[in-house]
Amino acid sequence: MGIVIDFIYENPTEALAAYDIRVHRQDLNADIAGFVYKSCKDIYHIVINSNLNWRTQTEIFLHEISHIKDDLPTTDYIIGLDMRHHHVEAQADWTAKETAKAYGY
Repeated sequence: MGIVIDFIYENPTEALAAYDIRVHRQDLNADIAGFVYKSCKDIYHIVINSNLNWRTQTEIFLHEISHIKDDLPTTDYIIGLDMRHHHVEAQADWTAKETAKAYGY
Protein backbone atom coordinates (compact mmCIF):
# COMPACT_ATOMS: atom_id res chain seq x y z
CA MET A 1 0.00 0.00 0.00
CA GLY A 2 2.97 2.31 0.27
CA ILE A 3 5.64 3.29 2.73
CA VAL A 4 3.55 6.00 4.45
CA ILE A 5 0.60 3.67 5.08
CA ASP A 6 2.90 0.82 6.18
CA PHE A 7 4.65 3.17 8.63
CA ILE A 8 1.31 4.41 10.00
CA TYR A 9 0.03 0.85 10.39
CA GLU A 10 3.20 -0.36 12.15
CA ASN A 11 3.83 2.62 14.42
CA PRO A 12 1.06 5.22 14.16
CA THR A 13 2.30 7.64 16.82
CA GLU A 14 5.82 7.83 15.38
CA ALA A 15 4.55 7.99 11.80
CA LEU A 16 2.13 10.83 12.45
CA ALA A 17 4.85 12.78 14.27
CA ALA A 18 7.39 12.11 11.50
CA TYR A 19 5.03 13.49 8.84
CA ASP A 20 3.75 16.36 11.04
CA ILE A 21 0.18 15.05 11.05
CA ARG A 22 -2.24 15.82 13.88
CA VAL A 23 -5.57 14.04 14.17
CA HIS A 24 -8.55 15.73 15.79
CA ARG A 25 -11.91 14.13 16.54
CA GLN A 26 -14.59 16.82 16.67
CA ASP A 27 -18.35 16.99 16.95
CA LEU A 28 -19.09 18.11 13.38
CA ASN A 29 -22.27 18.65 11.43
CA ALA A 30 -23.71 15.34 10.21
CA ASP A 31 -22.98 16.35 6.59
CA ILE A 32 -19.23 16.58 7.28
CA ALA A 33 -17.36 13.31 7.74
CA GLY A 34 -13.91 14.87 7.87
CA PHE A 35 -11.35 17.05 6.16
CA VAL A 36 -7.64 17.80 6.07
CA TYR A 37 -5.72 21.04 5.87
CA LYS A 38 -2.10 22.13 6.08
CA SER A 39 -1.39 24.94 8.53
CA CYS A 40 0.94 27.86 7.94
CA LYS A 41 3.46 25.94 10.10
CA ASP A 42 3.40 23.04 7.58
CA ILE A 43 1.47 20.75 9.91
CA TYR A 44 -1.29 18.60 8.47
CA HIS A 45 -4.48 18.53 10.52
CA ILE A 46 -6.98 15.75 9.94
CA VAL A 47 -10.37 16.51 11.47
CA ILE A 48 -12.76 13.57 11.80
CA ASN A 49 -16.40 13.70 12.87
CA SER A 50 -16.51 12.07 16.32
CA ASN A 51 -20.19 11.17 15.84
CA LEU A 52 -19.29 8.48 13.29
CA ASN A 53 -18.70 4.86 14.24
CA TRP A 54 -15.13 3.58 14.63
CA ARG A 55 -15.01 1.83 11.23
CA THR A 56 -16.20 4.95 9.40
CA GLN A 57 -13.74 7.14 11.32
CA THR A 58 -10.97 4.74 10.26
CA GLU A 59 -12.01 5.00 6.61
CA ILE A 60 -12.17 8.80 6.88
CA PHE A 61 -8.67 8.82 8.41
CA LEU A 62 -7.33 6.67 5.55
CA HIS A 63 -9.18 8.86 3.02
CA GLU A 64 -7.53 12.00 4.41
CA ILE A 65 -4.11 10.31 4.57
CA SER A 66 -4.59 9.55 0.87
CA HIS A 67 -5.08 13.27 0.22
CA ILE A 68 -1.89 14.06 2.17
CA LYS A 69 0.06 11.43 0.26
CA ASP A 70 -1.34 11.95 -3.23
CA ASP A 71 -2.96 15.36 -3.61
CA LEU A 72 -1.53 17.92 -1.24
CA PRO A 73 2.11 17.60 -2.32
CA THR A 74 1.11 18.66 -5.86
CA THR A 75 -1.61 21.18 -5.01
CA ASP A 76 -1.16 24.34 -2.98
CA TYR A 77 -4.68 24.15 -1.62
CA ILE A 78 -8.02 22.53 -2.21
CA ILE A 79 -11.15 24.22 -0.99
CA GLY A 80 -14.23 22.23 -1.68
CA LEU A 81 -17.82 22.24 -0.72
CA ASP A 82 -19.71 19.20 -1.90
CA MET A 83 -16.74 17.74 -3.79
CA ARG A 84 -17.89 14.13 -3.37
CA HIS A 85 -18.16 13.70 -7.16
CA HIS A 86 -14.71 15.15 -7.91
CA HIS A 87 -12.09 12.65 -9.13
CA VAL A 88 -9.70 13.31 -6.20
CA GLU A 89 -12.47 12.34 -3.78
CA ALA A 90 -13.32 9.17 -5.70
CA GLN A 91 -9.63 8.21 -5.77
CA ALA A 92 -9.21 8.87 -2.03
CA ASP A 93 -12.33 6.81 -1.29
CA TRP A 94 -10.99 3.92 -3.37
CA THR A 95 -7.56 4.12 -1.71
CA ALA A 96 -9.11 4.19 1.78
CA LYS A 97 -11.30 1.15 1.08
CA GLU A 98 -8.44 -0.84 -0.48
CA THR A 99 -6.09 0.07 2.37
CA ALA A 100 -8.67 -0.89 4.99
CA LYS A 101 -9.22 -4.21 3.22
CA ALA A 102 -5.47 -4.88 2.91
CA TYR A 103 -4.90 -4.29 6.64
CA GLY A 104 -7.99 -6.19 7.77
CA TYR A 105 -10.18 -3.28 8.86
